[in-house]
Amino acid sequence: MKFHFRPVRIFIFPSGLWGLASALCLGALMSSPQDITTPKAKRLNFIEEIHGHRIPDPYRWLEDQWSPETRAWLAGQNKYAGAVLGNLPFLKEITAALEPVYTAERLSVPEFSAGRFYYTRKLKAAERQAIYSRPTLDGEEKLILDPSELSDDPTVTVEIRAVSPKGRYLAYNYRDGGEDEVTIRIRDLESGKDLSDIIPRGMHWCFAWNTAGDGFYYSADDKVKGARVFFHRIGQELKDDALVYEAERREYWVNVSEIDNGKRLFLSLGIGWQRQEFYIRELDGGGDWKPVIRGIDAQFQPRWVEKKLWMITDFGAPYGRVMEIDLTDPTPEKWKEVIPEKQDVLAGLSFLDGKLYLQYLQDAATVIQICEPDGTFIRELELPGRGSASLPQGTDKPGVFLFTFQSFTQPLTVYTYDPKTTERKIWYQEASPVDTSDFVVNQEWYESKDGTQIPMWVIHKKGIDLDGSNPALLYGYGGFNYALLPGLSDFHAVWIQKGGIFALPNLRGGSEFGRSWHKSGMLRFKQNVFDDFVGAAEHLIRRGYTNPSKLAIKGASNGGLLVGAVLTQRPDLYQAVLAGVPEFDLIGFPRYKHINPPALLEYGDARKPEEFEYIIGWSPVQNVRPNTDYPAILVTTGDMDSRVDPVEAFKMVANLQWATSSSRPVVFNHDPRLGHSGGRSFSKQLRDSTWEMAFLSHYLGLIW
Repeated sequence: MKFHFRPVRIFIFPSGLWGLASALCLGALMSSPQDITTPKAKRLNFIEEIHGHRIPDPYRWLEDQWSPETRAWLAGQNKYAGAVLGNLPFLKEITAALEPVYTAERLSVPEFSAGRFYYTRKLKAAERQAIYSRPTLDGEEKLILDPSELSDDPTVTVEIRAVSPKGRYLAYNYRDGGEDEVTIRIRDLESGKDLSDIIPRGMHWCFAWNTAGDGFYYSADDKVKGARVFFHRIGQELKDDALVYEAERREYWVNVSEIDNGKRLFLSLGIGWQRQEFYIRELDGGGDWKPVIRGIDAQFQPRWVEKKLWMITDFGAPYGRVMEIDLTDPTPEKWKEVIPEKQDVLAGLSFLDGKLYLQYLQDAATVIQICEPDGTFIRELELPGRGSASLPQGTDKPGVFLFTFQSFTQPLTVYTYDPKTTERKIWYQEASPVDTSDFVVNQEWYESKDGTQIPMWVIHKKGIDLDGSNPALLYGYGGFNYALLPGLSDFHAVWIQKGGIFALPNLRGGSEFGRSWHKSGMLRFKQNVFDDFVGAAEHLIRRGYTNPSKLAIKGASNGGLLVGAVLTQRPDLYQAVLAGVPEFDLIGFPRYKHINPPALLEYGDARKPEEFEYIIGWSPVQNVRPNTDYPAILVTTGDMDSRVDPVEAFKMVANLQWATSSSRPVVFNHDPRLGHSGGRSFSKQLRDSTWEMAFLSHYLGLIW
C-alpha cells in the first residue's frame, strides 16, 4: 500500500536545539514522498483455543521481542515512520512553536523535609533534570545531584525518593531509560558522595526510612511471585537484609512504615484499585501481623493526625468521609466518624496549624475547604478559578503554606499562602509560550449510551464558528480510579492557539464522582468507558464543533486501550488517532512478561472464562476487521516499557496495516529507550511532539 504526500519543502530551522533540525531533515530525505510503502509483516495461520473459542493470532511471532525477525520488522517500521512523518508539511512552523516548551526551565514542587526544601530542576535547554535543595523558600539553592556525573546518556535520570528523618541521607532512584525498574541509591548529604549501599535494579514501589534514620524498608516486586518487603540498615550487606513481609499474590502492592516513634510497623496492602487492607506488628518482630482493616470492599487512605489514625474512605459513603480508628480495638463498629460524607468527592486532607484542609472534587474540579479539627466549616481556600489544586503543605515560615494550582488557562503555579490574611503569592510558575487570554472554557454535559450524564471540558479560541468544520482533538483515559482534572499541556495549548478545539471528557472508570463512577467503568462494565468516549465524539459533532473528517482522538496507556477499542468499534467517527504506550491485547495480557499485575483486577483476567467473555468484546487486537476504512493512526511505544508490554503495540500495528482499506497510514514510532516512566530526552520529546502535531494538522486540515 502506498501513501502520497505533498512535495518536500526545505526549511531553515531555529538554531541551538541539539541538532533537531538535522534529524528532521534526515527523516524527510529517507525516501521519496511519492513512493512510501507500508512495511509487510508475515501473517501466520496461528489459532489459539481459549475457553472453547478459536482466536486467530497471526502475529504471535512478534511477541518474541528480541528475535532477529522482530527487530528487522521494527527497523522497517522506524524507516517508514521517518519517511511518513518527516515528509509532513509545517514541520518548521510546528518546531518553532513547540521549541520553547521543551527548552524551558522546569521545576518540581518543593517538598519540605528535615528542615530543608528538596526539588528537581531542569535548566533551560538542558536534556534532563537535576536534584537541588535550599534551606528556606528564599534561601540559596544548592545542587545535590547532577545525573551527568553518573551517566552521559540523557535518558538516564534521577528522582528524589525520600530524605532521612534527620536530614543526613537522600535516597534517590537511578532510572535507566523508560523502564519502571530502578536502582535505589543513597547519597550522604554531608559529604556529597554516594554510599556503597545500593539496592539493585528492580521494581521497588515501597520505600520508607525508619524513625532513627539509619535504615529503610523497601520492596522487591516480582511480577510472577509478588512483592516482598525487606529492611536494610545503612552499612550492612544486602544479603543480610531482613524479610519483613511477603505478599500472597502478585496483584498486591505492599507498603511498610514505622509508627509510634518506631515502636511498631504499619503495613498496607493495595488490592488493585478497589480496596486496601492494613495490619500492625511490633517492631521487634514478635507476634503476627494484626489486622486493622481486612476483607472490606472499600477504598482507604490512612492519615496520621495528632497521633490518631484517620482514614479517608468510601466505606458506607460513596463520595468519601473521614473515620477515626482506635488501633487497640479497630473493629468497624468502633470507628468514629470525624468528617461526614458530602455531595462532592473527598479526595484528600492535610492538617496544618490546628486546621483541617479538605480537598474535594466538585464536577471534575478542585475545591479546598478549611475546617476546624472537628470538621466545622470555616471557609473555602481562595483559588484563582476552576482548576486543579493540591492540598497545602508546610514551609519554613510559620503560618505560611505552599499549594499548587493549574487550569485550562493557567500553567502549573506554586503559591505561598497565609490563611490568616488570605494573601496568595506566586512563588513559581511554569513558563508557557502560549497566550491563553482568548481561550474559552466550557463544561458541557452529554448523554452516554445507557443514559448516564457525562461532563466534558471543551476549550477553544474566542470567535470560532460552530459550523462543524473545526479541527478537534478528543483526549480520554477512563480507568484505575484516576481523575482527569483541569490542566493544559503546552502541546494542547499550542493546538488551541492555532485554531483547534481540545475536548476532555470525564469518563467512567475515574474517581471524579466517587466509588460507583470508578466501578461502573471497570471489569465487566469496561465497555461503558468506550461508550462514554464515543458519546463525547458524537456530542462534539452534534453541537457543530467538528465532523468525523476533522476529529482526532488521543490516549496513552489505559487511554491507549481506550482509543484502540473505539477505533475498532467506530472507525467512522475519527480521521486520526494518537496512541501512546498502549494496552492493546487484553486476551494475551496475563501471559506477557512486561505487565502491571494489579491491572488484572481492573481489566479482568482472560484466563477466567467469565471474564474472557466480556474482554473478547473490546480487546483491540482481536477486534481489528479486514477491509475496513480505518483512520490515520500513529502509535508510539518503546522497548523499555515494563508496565505495558510493547509487543501489544507490535501486534496491533501489524494487524491494522494489514486490515485498513483507507488511504490513510498506520504509522509506528518505536523508540528503544522509551517506556512508561519516560526514556526520552527533551530534544527527543520535541521531535516526537512535532511529528504528532504535524500528523494531526495534516489529516485534520489545520493550517500553520
